Amino acid sequence: MSDAVIIRDGRPGDAGALARLANALSVHEGLGAAVFTEAGVRRDFFTADGRLSCIVAETPSGEVVGYLLYQDLYNTDRAGWGLFMLDLYVDDGLRGKGVGRALVARLAAKAVKRKAVSIWWGVMSANGGARDFYRILGATDDDARLLGIEGEDLQRLAAEDS
Repeated sequence: MSDAVIIRDGRPGDAGALARLANALSVHEGLGAAVFTEAGVRRDFFTADGRLSCIVAETPSGEVVGYLLYQDLYNTDRAGWGLFMLDLYVDDGLRGKGVGRALVARLAAKAVKRKAVSIWWGVMSANGGARDFYRILGATDDDARLLGIEGEDLQRLAAEDS
C-alpha cells in the first residue's frame, strides 16, 4: 500500500467525515443520499457499550478517505466469536491503491488478536468489483444470502407476538 494513508481506529471527531463517506456508500449502492448525519454517526458509531467499532484511513493532512465499520458476531458454524464487517468504503480517487486492503488487513489483525474464528460480511450480488476484490483477499464467495426485514413488514411481524 502507498504510504499516503494512515490506518487507525476511528474517533468521535471523525463523525463528519464518516457521515460523508457513509452517505457516499449509500449512493454507490443505490440507496438514499442523506441517510447519515454527523450527530447520528457520533451517536451510533461511538457508543459507550462498544456495539460498533470503526477503522479509518486518513491522509497525512488529516483527511479521512475510507472507513470500515464492524461489530462482534457469534459464528455458530465454527462455535466461536468472530467479527462482522458492516461497511467498507474508500473515496473513488484512492480505490485500487491498497487502501481497502489495508483496512481489511487491520480488521483481520484485530480478529486474530481476539482469537476470532472468522470475519463475515455481505456484498450485493451485482457488485462484481467488490466481489472480485474480496476474492483476491482470499474470501470465499459462496451462494449465501443475507436477508433482512424492515419498515412496515417488521412492524407487522412484531405485532404477531401478542
